[in-house]
Amino acid sequence: EDVSIVDTQLIIVNEKWVAGQRSRPDFICRPDKDFLKMKEEKKVQLRKNEVLVKTEMLSIDDIARTGLRPGLTCRALGVGRVVASGSQSLKPGTRVIGPLGAQLY
Repeated sequence: EDVSIVDTQLIIVNEKWVAGQRSRPDFICRPDKDFLKMKEEKKVQLRKNEVLVKTEMLSIDDIARTGLRPGLTCRALGVGRVVASGSQSLKPGTRVIGPLGAQLY
């Protein structure tokens, strides 16, 4: 679904994978309650020069598994589209690429 929203007061529920409290000695990335957890959070009000990007595609490489830290979003490079913007240079609809993390927004 393509969304073009300019409203900086937008409220969205983000879903993201975060590292749990237990690490695995073999560094195998398996979703279970102690290793990876799906977490929901509300994203609200953008500040000046912030943008909200909806993730379209992710690449979770081997190096991401070794950098997992409890409570932090799993690292991932991704491609996404700006859906809300508080920036003059990145308008809604603009495609971006970078370290988006394993999350929906």
